[in-house]
Amino acid sequence: MSREDDILKHFNNISRSYDINNEKLYWQLSDKLLWNIIVDYIPKDKKFKFLDLGGGTGTWSKLILDNYPLSNGILVDYSDGMLKQATEKLGKYANRIEIINSDINNFTIDEYFDFILNIYLLPFFTNTNYLIKFISDHLKQYGEVLSVAENYYNGLALNILKGNIENINEMERNKIGKLSEFVPELKFHTIEEISRLYINNNIEVKNIYGFPIVSSIGYSESLTSENNSISKILSTNFDDIYKLETKYVKKKTLANRGKYICVVGEKNEKES
Repeated sequence: MSREDDILKHFNNISRSYDINNEKLYWQLSDKLLWNIIVDYIPKDKKFKFLDLGGGTGTWSKLILDNYPLSNGILVDYSDGMLKQATEKLGKYANRIEIINSDINNFTIDEYFDFILNIYLLPFFTNTNYLIKFISDHLKQYGEVLSVAENYYNGLALNILKGNIENINEMERNKIGKLSEFVPELKFHTIEEISRLYINNNIEVKNIYGFPIVSSIGYSESLTSENNSISKILSTNFDDIYKLETKYVKKKTLANRGKYICVVGEKNEKES
């Protein structure tokens, strides 16, 4: 089975439990921090169109549609199971959101967008350059893109804690490795790599972030693990930890401490 087939099978298998697992406190913390980043870049004073690539069960599309009544969008994903959940979740917005089942590698569309999201897509996408070029080709001039990826340095750190030196060597060679037995191999990225791809595709880097910064998840605390000590801590200290995280999440110098990295860019195709 190819890596792509393994990933598709994984998401079809977890589609019914995906949103339930995301209710765990560590992922709630991560998502709340990310949403606070996203709202800084959503066009607030006009009607706008967004594209949600690898939109899964529609979590981020729903947040945009809920909070920005002048918005409309397109959600693209390749998993039948995830899209079934998205269709149910976004049912009341059927007149504002189009849901498309497609492999992004073969996806074609003759539209341009004000805002394109690819959130947690990069870890499962093989050809990063193709993805960023596709995004650039479909952004309006001065439209914005927000990409979220697994932090390469965090991946190395977790594998060191795990004692998985062989996997570290493999990650250094191709930036692909595993964090958990419950998920397929992931592709890890650095801020510099994503920034370079932006620049090479006429996207100006506007900002970089890491999140969470000071709340660490252990190598055994996977998406489906019950051995989740950070969640136990968050259960009685969520508000305090969230406030602490907000002090640091927008500091560029700390971005490489995050479990996830987020790079925001603006299409700026200079006239020749």
